[in-house]
Amino acid sequence: MLSALTLDDVRDLSALAEIRARDNRAMQAYLGYGEFVIASTLSSVSEAGAFDCPEHFALRDRIDEMGEAGRRELVALVLLARGERTTFETAMAQARAMADGDRKRFVVPKPLHLYLPVAMDRLGLSHP
Repeated sequence: MLSALTLDDVRDLSALAEIRARDNRAMQAYLGYGEFVIASTLSSVSEAGAFDCPEHFALRDRIDEMGEAGRRELVALVLLARGERTTFETAMAQARAMADGDRKRFVVPKPLHLYLPVAMDRLGLSHP
């Protein structure tokens, strides 16, 4: 099933997504909006800079480092978890049809810490 991603990769991505979600919730409480707000609505450059920290970019960096095959599998896991596809094979077919840049844009805003455990359970793989 998974060939480019390992269980450790999935665990790492889930942990990084959890950190990003926690930080985003804190920034949303402080600023009144989260990470994926439309830039033109920001009142200052310093507000936009609030999301420029190593912790914020760790998940994006990890997704960039995993390579195209890993991103395909990651998209397939998200599709499977969300119930958009009923099998990993059909989810992979949809992921293959996406351009790699579209895959990145698709997975980065997703709550991977919620989706990945669901997908792994559907595949019968452990995800502590």
